[in-house]
Amino acid sequence: MRQLLFILLSTLSLLTSCSRTAYVPSVQNVPMLAEKHDINGTVALSYINAAYAATDHIGLILNAEHNSYFKNPSEDPFSKKHIIQFGAGYFTAIDDVIILEAYGGLGFGKISFGKNNSNVIDFSARQVQYFIQPSISFKSPYVEFGLSAKFTGLDFYNINEANYNFEELEEESFDLRQINAPFYTLFEPALTIRSGLENIKFSFQIQHSFMLEQRPLSRRGRLFVLGVNIRLNNTPTTRGPGSPYIDNFYR
Repeated sequence: MRQLLFILLSTLSLLTSCSRTAYVPSVQNVPMLAEKHDINGTVALSYINAAYAATDHIGLILNAEHNSYFKNPSEDPFSKKHIIQFGAGYFTAIDDVIILEAYGGLGFGKISFGKNNSNVIDFSARQVQYFIQPSISFKSPYVEFGLSAKFTGLDFYNINEANYNFEELEEESFDLRQINAPFYTLFEPALTIRSGLENIKFSFQIQHSFMLEQRPLSRRGRLFVLGVNIRLNNTPTTRGPGSPYIDNFYR
């Protein structure tokens, strides 16, 4: 079972990145908070999402990701990306079954590309992201699913192209130096599904990323991720039979 889980997480983590891609959507944090002191986290090999309910309606979120991709370490070029995001927002529960949330925040990250056989970085750039993410979710003790729509603003800076040569440009469909342009905007809807025990579930998310303007950008347009979700504290999902939460869901 452990080996199967490791293989699944490894495979889907690799799918979140591809070589020479300047932008890969971040895994969306859809915590489905319901009341004060709720704690929710989703973990995988390449990312961590965490959330905390500071009050009955104010939530704090934290996202961290690190991805690297290559096929043959001695020959192929590598791609490395990492980002950390902070955010805060509002949530409310309707009959403890429907959860409405809206978060906003910003993130800071870096992308770098190079050759594993020489450890030379051909190209690197730092990035800052701004985001607004509303969502609606439906919860039961053993199944949860949420629909979210993330609006992302993206800007690259501190671009280092010292070792990025014209020979590589001929092999690429996108000139990475073009990211030195002001502010990209993207619309990124996602579906999150969780299933398992009351406080520990497998989490699956599929996400699409759409540019809101006609501008060149080497990016990944679709994202599939699998993780393990953990919920702590006295959330509504921990209440026993006869509670308003369960009665409302199965009414």
